[in-house]
Amino acid sequence: MLRLQRGLTQSEVAMRLGLSNHSAVSKLETGKLRLDERRLRGLAALYGVSVEVILGIEPVPVPGGASPSSGERANERTSAPVSSQPALDAGSALALSLPIRQEMARDLPVRGIAACSSGDGAFQIETSTVDYVRRPPALMGIAEAYGLYMTGDSMEPKFCSGDLVLVHPGRPVRPGDHVILLLRDHPGAEPYAYCKRMLRRHGGKVTVGQYNPAMELEFPETSVVTIHRVLEMSDLFGV
Repeated sequence: MLRLQRGLTQSEVAMRLGLSNHSAVSKLETGKLRLDERRLRGLAALYGVSVEVILGIEPVPVPGGASPSSGERANERTSAPVSSQPALDAGSALALSLPIRQEMARDLPVRGIAACSSGDGAFQIETSTVDYVRRPPALMGIAEAYGLYMTGDSMEPKFCSGDLVLVHPGRPVRPGDHVILLLRDHPGAEPYAYCKRMLRRHGGKVTVGQYNPAMELEFPETSVVTIHRVLEMSDLFGV
């Protein structure tokens, strides 16, 4: 209810909380995924309510409606189900400062859909913009930043079909980072790309990994056009 009141999709909530994708938020909302302290505080801060509201101890505030009386709040507390989560100070939940959706300009270009073509996760990056999405704080003023929609399952469970990944070409790439690897077989050939996990660069070769099925791929340095880092939630929001 809180999510819908604020006009957020499950994918947008997943991005704010650092969850893998929208299905994780769906599991949170249906009780299939454990609501630990970090997620509890993150939800409270995101929705601008106390942790008691998230836990069901206090009622969900109605936009534009009258606040419940103290007697009504007392009844809610009496009838509320017992939660296994630890009690937290309501003020501490708001200490996590995240921008609201409307404060983020919708001007970050999406350069295409990462459509698997040969069963190994390869796709084409479009030179034209196919969509614009909201720009998170870390990418303010970064003109070269871009997004990609993912399809296929070679990087599940990290990235699932339909997930949006955001890329900062200027960030240094380290072993363990998820990257967009742009390749060209020979000069003049059409470039193609992978979303993979960077493993190492050594001996004139670049080695990356994927999750589904788990395997390593190796490419000669001479075929690598660019390696761009995919940003994690801690990169995007500084949390």
